[in-house]
Amino acid sequence: MKDFSIRCATFGAGPTAPILAIAAIAFDPVSGKLGNKFYCTIELQSVLKPGVFLIDPESVSTWMGRTTEARSIFHLKPNVPRHTIATALDELNKWIWSQGSEPPHAWGDLAVLEYAYRAGAIGLQPAWHNTGRREKDSLIDACRVLFGMGELPDSKPGVLDDLRDAAELQATQVQMMYAFMAKAKAAKPAKHKPVVTEDDEI
Repeated sequence: MKDFSIRCATFGAGPTAPILAIAAIAFDPVSGKLGNKFYCTIELQSVLKPGVFLIDPESVSTWMGRTTEARSIFHLKPNVPRHTIATALDELNKWIWSQGSEPPHAWGDLAVLEYAYRAGAIGLQPAWHNTGRREKDSLIDACRVLFGMGELPDSKPGVLDDLRDAAELQATQVQMMYAFMAKAKAAKPAKHKPVVTEDDEI
């Protein structure tokens, strides 16, 4: 599989926000299949760099108001080691490359990830590069304008309690849109070429 849905938990809203965790899942947008998953949490010390990663004060209040399950991201877990931001991004790259030999397509929180590569993992480049960037919101707009698609399930802004669920939901939404476009294309009447008769050729 060459498509990857990637979501990040952050301490802010913009691309300079500190990343707390990264979740990803490989998927095939055409067949509807879901593949292997990736998840890691980040050592806070590696992203709490004044002037580099910027915390949004409102995000602190937002996190405090989240469920216990959501806030568990801040607690150490025996089977979920924490990584520095540089190590986490390196591991993400290695995981993506291990899923196949084709150039990868990445969907999701790419702006915050690409900033983290530049600011916190100097020397590393995102596995997807510029040609592999995919935008779910742009695809949603195209499906609505061109094909009359309605609302996707759970497509309204919001945060799921488990970041891994959010990555899987995003992959599923992309697959639904691909299926919707394929159905719309199949339903479109085919254009028939006019039949030329002998009289027409005179």
